[in-house]
Order: sequence, then structure tokens, then C-alpha cells
Amino acid sequence: MNKLSKILLLLLLVLPLLATGCKNKIASGEADEPTMGHKKIGVDETFKPVFNELKTQFETLYKNAHLEIFYAPETDVINLLLQDSVQVIFIARDLNAKEKEVMAKKKIVQKTTAVGYDGVALLVNKNNGLNELTNKSLQKVFSGEAHSFDQLQAGLPKQDFRLVFENSRSGIVNFLANRYGDKFTTATNLYDAKTPGDLINYIAGNEDAIGFISSVYIFDENDTNHTTFIKNVKVLDLQPADSLKSDEKAVGPWQYFVAPQSDQTVSKEIKPPLYPLVRTLTAISYEGRRGLGHGFTAYIAGELGQRTILRFGLVPATMPVRILHITNEDIQIKK
Repeated sequence: MNKLSKILLLLLLVLPLLATGCKNKIASGEADEPTMGHKKIGVDETFKPVFNELKTQFETLYKNAHLEIFYAPETDVINLLLQDSVQVIFIARDLNAKEKEVMAKKKIVQKTTAVGYDGVALLVNKNNGLNELTNKSLQKVFSGEAHSFDQLQAGLPKQDFRLVFENSRSGIVNFLANRYGDKFTTATNLYDAKTPGDLINYIAGNEDAIGFISSVYIFDENDTNHTTFIKNVKVLDLQPADSLKSDEKAVGPWQYFVAPQSDQTVSKEIKPPLYPLVRTLTAISYEGRRGLGHGFTAYIAGELGQRTILRFGLVPATMPVRILHITNEDIQIKK
């Protein structure tokens, strides 16, 4: 037997053993690949309805893939990553400098993928006369300068308001604290509603409250085009940033206004959305290789995943989609 024949024979003996070993590691959860194996990931609990559906779709498509999702407030999800409990998380922001410094010590390159945009909606009771807020009024709310509704809009009663969040460790609290300062997080007029459903019910039953919630929960579930909001509360319009020089005085968290602005017929430049409170739903991975977390992220960033993102009231980040813009302008018919 010549040397080449011996090498070929050795390969024939070794390769099946390597393949069997790899399959055994995947089956036992010690290893994973983009479409098979077992993977623990962390997800901001605000997006639980979206990721429950995405998980079902992914595991139905890939029978040997098993995702174990830990749902928790954003702060807790990040801690899971920092403590090596998970390698992949989905939250509505990137890691901050301090968090990245901790992860840098692990010598694994961070991979970040934007998968959607979320408009933070402001809710008030249907009987509340407040309809919109200016940028200045928003700043007053979070700086503590304004405490009552008459300080936000002329003609409203001198009634103190309370700020209602899903919970004090939520991503929305962190988002607003980064935008306006964290002074409001220690205010006495903060209320922790525990869940999105409880938050909406609280606003529906209390005229002295302003609620802050993801756009996942604000659309009428019977309207698949997302052109109507839920009926039991009022969704406020907000003034676009002055720098955008928009003709719109105030806009709501409709998908059309949450999406980044672009006009391919004029310019390829992408401008910020008109709605001022928009977060980016982001996949953050420290797998260090193409594992199951990579495969799940790729699925979400692909066509089927992005259509699901759209269906749940968010705006897709990686796929061009048609988003309706409904106006209430009267149509004049000339005879």
C-alpha cells in the first residue's frame, strides 16, 4: 500500500468519528450551528410577543434548533450577558461604553445587528384634554420642571400627573434617561405597572397618568395595516425635532413616522425619523463564531423575520417594505 492510499484510508476511518463526535456535542448542547443545536439567549421582555412568534417560526423551519429564551427587563438582560449566562441578547440599544469595557476583557469581538425600530408611545386617558406634546414640554416632564397638566398645555386643569412605566428597569426608562437625564427616575410621581397590559389598563382608568410603552402594544389587533390605535386610551402626538425642518407640527408613533426618512428619487441620504422617540431593536452577539444565535439573528434580519417585525407594529431595519401613511385631509370634488 503506497503512502497516498494510507492517507486516504486514515481519512475514511477518522472523518466518521469526527462527524459522530460533532453530532453528539450538538445533541448534548455542548455545541451548536446556525440551524441546529441548543442556545440560550436573552430578550427584553417588552418584545416577548414578537420573539415568541419568531422562535416558533425558526424552530418549525429548523427541526434540530432549540432556543431557550430568557425574558427580563433590559437591565437584567444585559447583566445576563455580562455574567456569561448568555452569549446573545436582543435589546433596544447598543451596549454603552462601560458595558463594552467589561465585555472587551473576554477577548471576543462584538457583532451587532439592527433588526427593527420601535416608537415609544405616550398614552393618556381618553378623557384627558392633552393631545400632543412639544419638545420643550417633553423636556419639562423629565427634568421635573413640569408637574401638572396645565404646565404642558394651556387650558388643561392644574392636576398633577404621574409617569407610568412597565417597570423601573425597563429599556424605555433607560432610553428616556439617556435622552433627557435620569432625574425623573427618582421622582415620587413614578408608577411601576409591572406589565404592558397592566399599564394600558391603568391609563384607561386614571385621568392623572401619562404612560410610556412600546409600539408593539398600541395598534388595534383587528387592523392588520396598523392604521388605527387601540380604542381604550389616547395616543399622543409629539413634535418632530426642530433640526428636521418638517411641515408636520406633531406626529404619532405610526410606522410611517417611526421609519427613517428616505427619498430614493431625490437622494440616497437616510434621515432620522420624524417621530422623536425611536429605539433600535438590536441583536448583540458574543458567540465568537457562527452559532445558533447567528442563525436566529440572520432569520430575523431576513425577509420572513422582517415581515413578522412589521406585523407586530415595529418597523423593519433590514428589508424595504411598504408602510401606509393615512391622512385625514378632506377631498374636494369639483363638479
